Amino acid sequence: DHVVGRFGADHKALMALEGQGHLTIVMTGETPLAGKSGDTEGRKTITADRFFSEIGATGEISAMNFVGDTAPAHAVIEGPPNRDLVAHTFRVGLANKQVTEMKADDNVTMKETAPIKRLMTSGHLVVYFDPATHRAASATLDGNVHYQDPKNDAHSVRANYDITNDHVTLTGEPGFFPAVVSDGQTLKAKLIEFSPRAGTARGTGEVIALLVSKQANGAPAAVSADATSIFPAGKPVFVNSDTVTMQQATKIGIFSGHVRAWQETNTVFAQELQVQGAGDQITARGNVRTLLYNTSTKAAAEVRKVPMQSTSDVLIARKADRRIDLNGSVQIDDGEGRHFSSEHASFFFDAAKKMDHIDAQEKVVMVEKATMRRGTGDKATYNVAQRMVYLIGSPALVTTPTGSLPGQTISIDLERNKVDVVKPMQGTYKPQP
Repeated sequence: DHVVGRFGADHKALMALEGQGHLTIVMTGETPLAGKSGDTEGRKTITADRFFSEIGATGEISAMNFVGDTAPAHAVIEGPPNRDLVAHTFRVGLANKQVTEMKADDNVTMKETAPIKRLMTSGHLVVYFDPATHRAASATLDGNVHYQDPKNDAHSVRANYDITNDHVTLTGEPGFFPAVVSDGQTLKAKLIEFSPRAGTARGTGEVIALLVSKQANGAPAAVSADATSIFPAGKPVFVNSDTVTMQQATKIGIFSGHVRAWQETNTVFAQELQVQGAGDQITARGNVRTLLYNTSTKAAAEVRKVPMQSTSDVLIARKADRRIDLNGSVQIDDGEGRHFSSEHASFFFDAAKKMDHIDAQEKVVMVEKATMRRGTGDKATYNVAQRMVYLIGSPALVTTPTGSLPGQTISIDLERNKVDVVKPMQGTYKPQP
């Protein structure tokens, strides 16, 4: 409605330019990608209640400020994709008659259209433009940042948005670390980087993840509700680590460095943990240690107070198989004073996801603290429900302070404290001529 220009004493040098009332300003220009002047490539349209300029040392306008008094100011940055911004104030920086940046302050909202609809809100936002194409190249957001698209919902104190490479970096402060919810998976860390189009996310520093899947109706459900037997109950599974990389397309999460995964009291420690799908397979590597409380065969009210513990080089748990495989320097303590060691072992679970039996192979050693009994063999089967141990070897051997008992198959009845040779050693005798 009104525009005022102020000039210097020579009546030539522009000192100020300001206006108010139903303001609309369109900024455009020729670019290598655009045809004639006025094409939409990189065009910016701003509406506000008033504006005022900043004049540089050479008398040229170096910036323009826009204010929304009766309603928020509004800016449209044409792409593709188009970006729609709303804020109380905008400051548009200029250099060589080109827009270099657009700063928005106070209750900022930026919307993006196709190919991916995105919504970002923050206290402050700066969009930087490519001088060659005039298109938005990157942006920084500060103060209560919220990012949202059809698959991701993120919160942080600050964010850097690499628009050209479709890369978002979230940072925060102690007590206010960034968080991303992606397809039901929740990730928190000191630093989070994710690419919406690629469907990847990476967290670094004090990582904590909540692993969940979606039910048939689309509602969130804990991944553990139908997960591997290592995390059987319908409770959320949490993971701590130094770093994590998540991939939406392959549904794989890789946690590295001081990994701790737990569900209530069941816990896995490792240097690396890989989770596929909705817990379809869990693979742990490097100083793997487990604490399992779902091994009791007693009534549900009698929850095991001392866990079954294991250590190994590698752990693989598969939901479909209802088993956990341990490989490399395996050590197992059943929580009842019984210790097993071997090169390989497998935990097998029943339909109720309680421990059914344990198979151990290669260099098997069993030691009972209470009876001072020691058993060795090539293979061992520990039927947890029946409280029976079977040793197989050539020979298998059970020794006690009072003697030793060899055999091809030896049974140990833990309930009755009884040892039997099920299959004696067999051999052939060839008389000398």
